Amino acid sequence: MMKTFKNTLKTQSGEVSSYIYYATSPLCSRAALAGVVVERLRGRFVGAPRGNRQPLHCPFVENHRNGDRHPSAWLNLETGWLNCSVCGAHRPEDVLQRLQASNVPPPVRSTGQRQTTQPGARQASKVPAIEAALAAPLLTTTWRGLTPQTLERYDVRRMPNGWVAMPYYELSFSACTCEDACSEDAECSCCAAPTTTRCVAVKYRLPSGQLRYLSAPGSTFNVPFGLQACDPPVGWFLAVVEGEVNAMSCWQSAGVMFDAVSIGSQQPSVALLDSLRHLAGFYAAVVVWMDEAQRAQSIAHVVGSHAHVVVSQVDSDGAKLDANEILQRRGEDAVAAVLYRAAGVGGSTQTPAQHLDVLLTRMQVVNNREIET
Repeated sequence: MMKTFKNTLKTQSGEVSSYIYYATSPLCSRAALAGVVVERLRGRFVGAPRGNRQPLHCPFVENHRNGDRHPSAWLNLETGWLNCSVCGAHRPEDVLQRLQASNVPPPVRSTGQRQTTQPGARQASKVPAIEAALAAPLLTTTWRGLTPQTLERYDVRRMPNGWVAMPYYELSFSACTCEDACSEDAECSCCAAPTTTRCVAVKYRLPSGQLRYLSAPGSTFNVPFGLQACDPPVGWFLAVVEGEVNAMSCWQSAGVMFDAVSIGSQQPSVALLDSLRHLAGFYAAVVVWMDEAQRAQSIAHVVGSHAHVVVSQVDSDGAKLDANEILQRRGEDAVAAVLYRAAGVGGSTQTPAQHLDVLLTRMQVVNNREIET
């Protein structure tokens, strides 16, 4: 079988589909499939492997604003799974199908010369206007393990072309000028809970998994995704994650005690961090769940001393188990258990229902103390 793979890899592009057939057939072992993926992606490798992890340029260049000129992916050389910090985990079969559809060469690093965009490329990247996204009907079917109720909460919509639209809303933040001299009878507006206002951006997810971005004039992705689900902040806890589907997975799994927002996988702007810091101040505890420990610690530092860090673990098949991966593989209780334990509610052997009982007991104690005082 391996001889067949090697011979096929030497053929011309017209015979690419043959190795796709063999690689996806039941007769192909997982090790053989991983070998095919490694050979096909070898031209995109960057530097030496670190154990069984090989850094490389992500082949799903449509998901990257800069074509992934700065490598953001790594390949598990034993399993063939591709993990990208921008577009997530991809199965070996999906990688091969992607390479069959469009064998994109590795991105060329900038030489300092201005590059012009071809008209055809501009047309291919054209996305619907924000007004069209907000006018589209809500997504009413289960998507990536997310229920219609969750999708409605986060205002996720289905476009006529099959794209999924995820709107970003800004908050009505204002600088506090009262210097803690608010009246006890009426809370001033600058100390009140933030409320969502207008939609400032939309992220579109295509059926293929590719992403498209659109910002309102004068606006960017400088706010967390999911603020509309925190309007007003009603949960005791807040989950801060990278991807939009991860935020929705946390909210759906952890119930009314948790709100959840996403800050994306790119370096957050100063404005986004300011919005996150303001929002986090309305919660008793904030769980920062990221793929990388260093990034999680930096976000937790911005949030404050009530932040708790969770780092995504790599499963036996090479996939990073973020919130949505856990939701689809193990169910809502598994996601809720991670969040409640990180927030310090309950022990490692307790179920999410027992965690909730502990939390309610703590709330009753706090309320009694407030009454006594």
